[in-house]
Amino acid sequence: GNVMITAYGSSQAGVYTFINGQLQTVADYNTLVPGGGGATFTRFSGSSKNDISDGRVAFLAESSSPTTVLGLYSNAGQPTANDLFEVAVADGSEWESIGNPWMDGDTIAMLGKRLIPNSHDTILRINGSDLSVDFVNAESGYNLVSAYQASISGNATLFRSYNPQTGIGEFTILRDGVYEPLAQTGVTPMPGQNGLTFKTFDLNPVIDNGGLDAAFGGRGDGGAGRCVYKSIGGTLTLVANADTVVPGGFDNGEFNFFDDTGVTLANGHVVFRAQGPLTMQGLYTDIGGELTFIFNNGTSDAIELEGQTEYINDFKLSSRSLAYTPNGYEVVFWAQLLSGDYAIIKATINTGAPLVFPDISVSGDATFGNVAVGSSSTQTVTISNVGAGDLVISTVNGLTSPYSKPADNCSGSTLAPSTSCTVNVRYSPTTTGT
Repeated sequence: GNVMITAYGSSQAGVYTFINGQLQTVADYNTLVPGGGGATFTRFSGSSKNDISDGRVAFLAESSSPTTVLGLYSNAGQPTANDLFEVAVADGSEWESIGNPWMDGDTIAMLGKRLIPNSHDTILRINGSDLSVDFVNAESGYNLVSAYQASISGNATLFRSYNPQTGIGEFTILRDGVYEPLAQTGVTPMPGQNGLTFKTFDLNPVIDNGGLDAAFGGRGDGGAGRCVYKSIGGTLTLVANADTVVPGGFDNGEFNFFDDTGVTLANGHVVFRAQGPLTMQGLYTDIGGELTFIFNNGTSDAIELEGQTEYINDFKLSSRSLAYTPNGYEVVFWAQLLSGDYAIIKATINTGAPLVFPDISVSGDATFGNVAVGSSSTQTVTISNVGAGDLVISTVNGLTSPYSKPADNCSGSTLAPSTSCTVNVRYSPTTTGT
């Protein structure tokens, strides 16, 4: 349930986090830009979709030394929240343009236009703990669609691509070097749409659970309007479409619009913004199994904020607004209140069902004793899930020379309760010492 905020005041602006009840500054107009030669940040984009994971952030900001330049910065994998590093800068040397970030632990992903060796769209994946870099490109014959944000979970990357020869567009998951189409235009049947296939896609795609779960918006041929879909464990299902009765609405009216601000996904469930009859707008979810509303501005239901009665006039959702926490499902959104104030609101959804979470246990002897220079010693470390929920392992990292991983059965895996995996750690000294 950690929250990241980009906010402006009369003479100050910045990126802030709200963690364990404490509001903290990550960067503001007084913060030195990493690699900026003494320059400070001059603008933080309120329209950008910045991200937070495990209390660390990635954000877009501008500096003006010597000219105005947009950059992506992060503190992922760093010793403190104020230790920032440069991810990418659209200064025309390596990057022509950069997109919104997506984080998973210490890893940051960004879709942008890179100029090396020539101008092309690519997805940058960078690990903040060791600054190792990887580039993800579309499958042969396909081009990345830069208008869409790339999302990651574990070793999986989800993105939108297009084949100019066949005219097929698709949401693709790249996992362990294998391209897996999530949905294709003109090919994939739309569940709940009487045999129609997808014609185009809407809403930024979101991914979770190591790439096993995803959600997105799509439209069909034959005039089928925008719909919200999710794929859980490889099974594609309809969440809502224009024939779905609006929960908590008036006179059994149906949805007529699903907002471009998108859909958000966690633990197999979604939250999305949509419009019903008479321009009624709300946040809706399938948490608990049945489609229901979190709130809508057509019922005039009041909410309590810090002891004050308020009404929501307008609101926005991001692709990362939903989280599954020990307190229940938590969804965070921006709201404009009828009183004229603005607020960042966190709503907790508790279904009454017991919450299940993984619990990690690490065992094994990682001491190597005396090893001669030019020789090596290998030990096995076992990672076990002793909790009640699935444990998703993104990447086992942090080893630097003279240590290495000759075998890693854990990275990119999902451990069910009471299961385990192993990593072999090798020590190969190159100099004498202790």
